[in-house]
Amino acid sequence: MTYILGCVEQCLSGSFEDKLDLLEELGLWLELANSGPRDISPLDSYSVKVKTVQAYMPHKLHWLNPEKKMQEAAYEHILDTIKIAEDIGADHVLTVPTYGFDLADNSRQLCVQNFRNISKETNLVILIEALSPKKTGFLHSLPAVAELVDEINRDNVGLAADTWHIQESDLEVVEIFDDFDVIELHLRDTNSTPPGQGTIDFRGIIKALSPQLLCLEFNGGTKMDLIAAYKYLTSLIPN
Repeated sequence: MTYILGCVEQCLSGSFEDKLDLLEELGLWLELANSGPRDISPLDSYSVKVKTVQAYMPHKLHWLNPEKKMQEAAYEHILDTIKIAEDIGADHVLTVPTYGFDLADNSRQLCVQNFRNISKETNLVILIEALSPKKTGFLHSLPAVAELVDEINRDNVGLAADTWHIQESDLEVVEIFDDFDVIELHLRDTNSTPPGQGTIDFRGIIKALSPQLLCLEFNGGTKMDLIAAYKYLTSLIPN
């Protein structure tokens, strides 16, 4: 199986051009973060492929928030993310059911309807990432979000996962891939450290994987951390 390795933008430091320079050097694809209006035209000067655009504002804007205005703002953010992804030729938009614990009473109904409506707005694949009980009180595990994807029942809505969130959910990080069709997998180690610096069995994960789209993600790392994680993971991925 061919695995395609990328990196979420939040792992990278420096200017947008600095980030693109490093991605091009390593041959990684980019998961672009839509964190608000900005100039992404430097992409035109690079060979770096953006495969996924992440709707990043749901960290603050929750479309399952009890406040209607917050719900509407989050919904518009997802639509804006879809437009960015379409304009730059990305394949996916990534989001989550919600962050946090202050949720609308009709959260599940609202969530299903929102994703069904959003999926009609585009031919891109909408990826729903599973979080953990430490990040949200709603659908806080990979099995729960997989059930949501089945309930939404749209061809262009799929499942994304994160190795650290799986570990935080007290699930078996390696074995779980036998049970779920994960389209994109974020790779980070214990406590959101770079792969290879914690206790997660990435060798076992690579052997067990069904997703071909792999994406480095960790917090607070340096350029050297990214390069070390890249070398570590590529040593595990068969040619």
